[in-house]
Amino acid sequence: MRIPWEGKRQDAISLYQRALLIREATLGPQHPQTSETRAHMQALRQSMDGSEKATPEEGQKTDQDE
Repeated sequence: MRIPWEGKRQDAISLYQRALLIREATLGPQHPQTSETRAHMQALRQSMDGSEKATPEEGQKTDQDE
């Protein structure tokens, strides 16, 4: 089954990087919205660590877990 966002995470990282540069330039590096963008980008990167093949069901128990 192919999920809609499969393979799009790297595109999202690029967009977050662009947004972060803009926010740092306009709002400053310590602004709450800049920090929020940085945190979202970091969360996405962590989710990508070995899980580019993740499915929406990830984290749910499967029959194999029991």
